[in-house]
Amino acid sequence: AGGANALNVVNNGDIQVDSGYTPTQGGSAAISVSAIDATPVNYSGTGNLVNLGTGDGLDIAATGSGAIVANVDGDVSTIGPASGGIYLSSSGTGANLQLTTSSGRTIRSGGVVGEYLVITNAASTGTLQLSNNASVASPVSAPNTLATGLFADQYGLGSVAVVNSGAIGSAADRLTSFGISADILNAGSTATLSVLSGSGSIYADTGIRTVNVGSGASTVITGSGLIAANTFGIISSGTTGSIAVATGTGAVNASGVAGICR
Repeated sequence: AGGANALNVVNNGDIQVDSGYTPTQGGSAAISVSAIDATPVNYSGTGNLVNLGTGDGLDIAATGSGAIVANVDGDVSTIGPASGGIYLSSSGTGANLQLTTSSGRTIRSGGVVGEYLVITNAASTGTLQLSNNASVASPVSAPNTLATGLFADQYGLGSVAVVNSGAIGSAADRLTSFGISADILNAGSTATLSVLSGSGSIYADTGIRTVNVGSGASTVITGSGLIAANTFGIISSGTTGSIAVATGTGAVNASGVAGICR
C-alpha cells in the first residue's frame, strides 16, 4: 500500500500455513503487509497465526515514513529454523515501530526470534517500542530451539524501549541465545536505550543483553521475575554513554561467566 491514508489490518480469525507450503503472494509469513511512502500500518485482532512451513507468523514492513503499530492479541506459532514469530521492519525515515502483545497469549518460534523490531536506515529518527505481555517460547514439539525471545535492533538515530512482563522460556525450554536483546548500532546516535523486565521470568543462555555504540544513556531495570542464564544474567555494553543496571527482587543467576556484566 502507498499514500498517506492508513492501512488498517484487523485479524479476528485463525490463519494457518500448512507444512510443506509457502505463501506465494507478498511474502512467506502467515500474514505479510508492506507499505510505501507515508502510509502508516495498524495491525490488531484476536486471531491466531500459525506457520508450519518455513516463514514467519506476522511480517510488516515499511519503506517510507509511515509508522507501524501492531497490537497482537492472538497466539503466534512458527516452526521453521530461520523463522520468527513477529517481524516489524522499516527502511525509511522517521517511521516509529511499536509492538504490543497481550497477556495470556503465547508467541512460539523454533527459529531465530520470537518478536523482532528493526530500523535499518541510518538517517531514520524513528523509535522502537516493544511491549511484551505474552509468553515467548519454542514450539511445544521442539523445546530449546528458539534463539532470542525479544529483539529490538536500531541502526538509526531514534530511541529503543523494551518493556517485558511475560515469561520468556522456561526451565524445560531454555533459549539458545538471548532472552531480551536491544541494540543501538549507530555511532552518531544520542538516543536512549532502555530495557524494563518486570514479573516475567527469563530462561536463556544470556538473560538480557544491550549494546549502545552511540552516546546516549542505557538503562536496564529488572523486577520480580527470575533470570536464569547459562553465560550472562545481564550484560550491558556501550562506548561513551552512561550505563545503569538496577535489579529488583527477582534473582539474577548465571552458571557461566557472570550474573551482571557492564
